[in-house]
Amino acid sequence: MNHLLYSLAEEIKKGVKFETGIDCNGIISDYPVRFIEVAKEYYSDYLGYSGWFYNRSFDFPTYQLVWTDREGNYPWDENFEIDIEDLLRMVSRVLRVWHTGSSLHG
Repeated sequence: MNHLLYSLAEEIKKGVKFETGIDCNGIISDYPVRFIEVAKEYYSDYLGYSGWFYNRSFDFPTYQLVWTDREGNYPWDENFEIDIEDLLRMVSRVLRVWHTGSSLHG
């Protein structure tokens, strides 16, 4: 995942623009992805340090990268396949970080 985000950051630095709300191909092998705009009402919950970086302001756009399941369904599609084991592992890691202050990567 870090490599993917680094590659996207490098493309953005080069001036590549990604449109929101439409499928983008070639970012994750054979799966389409979409960039969706994050509503400002969620900024303070998820982007606290970013607000500090921008002079204690949340006046900047934020986008979330969303990809499909193996069948090409997005999370908001009716037939989206949820891998419950992966979801539980992720939740477990997040809760461990929250309780211990450790890293998600550790």
